[in-house]
Amino acid sequence: MTIRTSRLPASATVDPGSSGTVQPRLRNTGDVVDEYRFTVVGDIAPYRTAQRTGTPGALTARRNPAHPAGDSGPILSARGVRVGGMDADRLDWNRTLREQWEVHWQHQLRARLEDLTDDEYFWSPVPDAWSVRPRGSSTAPVQAGTGDFTIDFAFPQPVPAAFTTIAWRLGHVIVGVLAARNAAHFGAPAASYETWEYAGGAAAALDQLETQLDVWRAGVRGLGDAGLRVPVGAKEPFPEAPMADLVLHIHRELIHHLSEVCLLRDLHLHMNPTTNGATR
Repeated sequence: MTIRTSRLPASATVDPGSSGTVQPRLRNTGDVVDEYRFTVVGDIAPYRTAQRTGTPGALTARRNPAHPAGDSGPILSARGVRVGGMDADRLDWNRTLREQWEVHWQHQLRARLEDLTDDEYFWSPVPDAWSVRPRGSSTAPVQAGTGDFTIDFAFPQPVPAAFTTIAWRLGHVIVGVLAARNAAHFGAPAASYETWEYAGGAAAALDQLETQLDVWRAGVRGLGDAGLRVPVGAKEPFPEAPMADLVLHIHRELIHHLSEVCLLRDLHLHMNPTTNGATR
């Protein structure tokens, strides 16, 4: 713990019978702490009185006119006491990063996704939206997937970007955000847009989402603090970045895209729905 103290103003003259105010100032140049408390050390000179003012940390000093003599030194000393100190090197960063996502998931997003219907899953408020479709029914330039359903893509991506349905957005989160990273970093089976078996309904998609989230959370927990400092490696676009950066990125992606899903559910509730990219 390292602190530097000063007084504002640096010096003050107090005439007999009058008063003046000084404010101690503290600068923390050491560890991160929650707060400092100050304790008066020593006795105030008999010819002076001191009391707190309305300004935090400030004192008003008054010289007693009956004792006009006295030196011009400080009326008191103070020392800082570290309370509830927080050492950044001892903070549980792994728990902090996990809770960034877990609190949002448990208290906001999860309930918003409950009882998602197939009509909502496939619904689009605009024509030609990208979606998940029965194999052979898509007109998208790229139709990826190995099962009965494929996901729409194009390379290069169109400008402006295509509108995407809840089905597409969940497919992106399940595969591109989670499953591919779980495979690359946490020993899960290999996964890609081309090899994934996409869900043909809302319930199956939410089951896939929960499964991949469980793998991700367990993987991040297993990193501990030391693992968060390890470079992500060649499987990521920025190999030298630490795993902590990837965890933050994935959590931003989850919050971002699943919030879009919630917005589409709200739109579906208030609009005359059609399904799977058909014109309203």
